[in-house]
Amino acid sequence: MKKILVVAAVFLVAFSGGAMSKKANSAPAQQKAELAPDFSLKTPEGKPVILSAYKGKVVLVNFWATWCPYCVKEMPALIKIYEKAGGKNFEIISIDIQETPENVKAFVEKNGIKHTVVIDPSSETAQAYKVVGIPTNVLVDKAGNVVFNQNELPSDLEKTIGELVKK
Repeated sequence: MKKILVVAAVFLVAFSGGAMSKKANSAPAQQKAELAPDFSLKTPEGKPVILSAYKGKVVLVNFWATWCPYCVKEMPALIKIYEKAGGKNFEIISIDIQETPENVKAFVEKNGIKHTVVIDPSSETAQAYKVVGIPTNVLVDKAGNVVFNQNELPSDLEKTIGELVKK
């Protein structure tokens, strides 16, 4: 019985190690682009917003909540980025997770948020994007591919947006 377990363990390590080293050695240019999951959510006023309608634009998808201190702290930076770059080829969609339209609308009005804000009432969209903590920011290029998915806004975000908009 011990021999079978040892052979199985060696077999498992050999095959998993090979798969891991192959992935680690593959060049980024060879990796297939990850398509951003499409979603259809509503604004606090009930207007539907569909990500695929923004194809051809660079979109920053921001997952947040009004009760999250890090999200609230990050919001002025998002507002500033939208004021500078928002418009024809760049949009921000902030997706509030599981809050009431009344709470979200009050926050948006109080903070002067001009970019699109929608609500993910069941967290399905957050789950599709593999959100494990908020804020989470996902940059989507004009073709609908995920450029990055991370918690903090990168320091060179405006430069990255500018480069993607020009492409």
